[in-house]
Amino acid sequence: GGASPPPPGEALSSRSAQATSAGWRGRSIAIPLHGIPLAAGFIGSCTVLYTLWSHIHQGLHPPLPTISMTAYLAPECFVFTIGLTTTASLLTLTGVLVHERFRPAAAGE
Repeated sequence: GGASPPPPGEALSSRSAQATSAGWRGRSIAIPLHGIPLAAGFIGSCTVLYTLWSHIHQGLHPPLPTISMTAYLAPECFVFTIGLTTTASLLTLTGVLVHERFRPAAAGE
């Protein structure tokens, strides 16, 4: 992670002073792994609900469509494409991170 402030009464070390003066350089942002699939679920759900709501609100037929019927007319098709592509990317990232986290150690490690 990034440099943390020293306890009260202690001077900054040269390393933490460099990290502080460097701004974001050299720091990382910690995102909990469980947040990625939760974000994917939230974005995917909102995408589907928005496209369904938009179709119904415009009075298009049939009154209660399947999700594929809401994905071919503008503006829903853009929201649908961006939302589900983002969801798929986040779920793929989750799979890669879980694989890396739980892969067996290679010989000699």
